[in-house]
Amino acid sequence: RVWLNAGPARPLPPALTDALDLLIVNRVEADAYRDLDVPMLETRGADGVIHRASRSPAIAVEVISSHGAGDVFAGALAAEVLRGADIANAIPFAQAAAALHVSSPLEARDQLSRRAVAALLQAQSSR
Repeated sequence: RVWLNAGPARPLPPALTDALDLLIVNRVEADAYRDLDVPMLETRGADGVIHRASRSPAIAVEVISSHGAGDVFAGALAAEVLRGADIANAIPFAQAAAALHVSSPLEARDQLSRRAVAALLQAQSSR
């Protein structure tokens, strides 16, 4: 599988786009790549995620800093898929990981764990 987290938006050569299985973009990048014939997953921050015309709502948190949220999302998504989840089931995990990241103090971000992400998901599902 070949995934590209395509930020910032820039021209992509056909040899690359032909090889892509998934293009991960934010809402600005999605506009730039709208004409490509590549499966796209669009992250929209507090407005959630769009994948294959399906929307996943965001987890509401108090944001300390959004820096790195897209990278955390893409990494957590890939990790869950590698653990055997399909993308649709991996998206909530990736969203929870990104939510924890943006709501954690900068000095604590390197201590976030899969267990903490799972706990946030559990708390969300019991609401």
